Amino acid sequence: MDQPGMLTWVNEDPEILPNPQNRGSSPSYRPRAAHTKSRKGCHNCKLRRIKCDESRPHCLQCGERRVQCDFAKVPTSSQATSSTSPDHTNEPAKSQASTREWIESYLDQMHIPKNPCSQLKSLVANPCNSVELLNHFFETTGPWIGSPACQKTMQQHCLQLSIGAPYLLHAVLAFSASHLNFLLPHERRYGVTATFHYDLSLASYSSEITTRLDATNGDSLLGACHLHTMLAFRNLQSADDTEEEKPFTWLRTMQGTAILRSNLCPYLEASVWHSVAVESRSWEEAFCNHLDSDNSWASLTSWTLHRLCGADLDPMLRENPYEKPLSRLCLLMRCEIGQDKIGMFMSFIGRLPPLFVQLLDRNDSKAMLILCYWCALLSQIDQWWIVSSAVGECLRLCKFLDETPDQRIRDLLGFPASRCGYVLRES
Repeated sequence: MDQPGMLTWVNEDPEILPNPQNRGSSPSYRPRAAHTKSRKGCHNCKLRRIKCDESRPHCLQCGERRVQCDFAKVPTSSQATSSTSPDHTNEPAKSQASTREWIESYLDQMHIPKNPCSQLKSLVANPCNSVELLNHFFETTGPWIGSPACQKTMQQHCLQLSIGAPYLLHAVLAFSASHLNFLLPHERRYGVTATFHYDLSLASYSSEITTRLDATNGDSLLGACHLHTMLAFRNLQSADDTEEEKPFTWLRTMQGTAILRSNLCPYLEASVWHSVAVESRSWEEAFCNHLDSDNSWASLTSWTLHRLCGADLDPMLRENPYEKPLSRLCLLMRCEIGQDKIGMFMSFIGRLPPLFVQLLDRNDSKAMLILCYWCALLSQIDQWWIVSSAVGECLRLCKFLDETPDQRIRDLLGFPASRCGYVLRES
């Protein structure tokens, strides 16, 4: 029998189960173990469709997630009977409503539902309502939450995934408030609220990811990580220009999704994020073949960058620390850039080798030039969390590289400088 708090997936392959005793000569398939249903479980467990151990006053599941355990909201037998009436036409709406009820109840228990900014005495504006933020997140159309596949998954599943996952709930609220702050910059309440929920999300996320990482919380963690990635890049827009201590902190934060996805690899086939993972993974192992080049700007620039970095032109030889980032950059230069390519740009950052990141930390001009081109290309995608940050980072890198004594690097700054509006100094 499964331990409380653990979900087994329908595709139960012994090779991917966390218990080492299940490995080895076990058959490739085993039926799900028989179990008794929880008839008197708490409200949270019933909404999440997981077994409740029915311990009072707090069940194990709610205790692990540090959320209020409420047995009082469990329907009575008469209510349960009435809920199973033949009329099921409104079941999706009822499920959505019950999920929203739980979230509003959680926010009430956290004392932040009506005015999350009330603790900030210096704030004179009326604080925004968390329900307003939820409505904005799940009802706003148009591209604004990453790639089309990412936005579809977010808006279809994150409300349900937020149950018992405060790190995802607060990430949703932070992302929504940050977007409203972008749309209404004079409404200070949205900016403060975004910071408030972002901090709560990061704290809860760090606690959860060090406690457990499996099928039971994988989808919720991936949802929060995707939102953290976009917020980390968005926050570059408000970064202090004088703060040069750790200029690439945002890059390490954005690598979190790729690291998390690799740890959740056994569960991705059945994950709600499967389509997003496929979107990013489809090109990750592809490398630009420089032998099949033409006279286009992308091909000529690619050749020049490879010669500058001393990268081997044979795509099978990748010992040079610039080779993999350069090959993926060349693919980005050759493709038609649009909303559907956001996953490719995020994978570029997620797959940067540790040695290449170390070169960036040492202000290596060749590594910074590659990143500068990535920012210039990304700035062509019109999303609120992308453009200003990509242009700003591209501008910062152009200013730095324009001071390098290497004329070959300065000669390659024309394209990124044109994207960020930087005026190159005369040679």
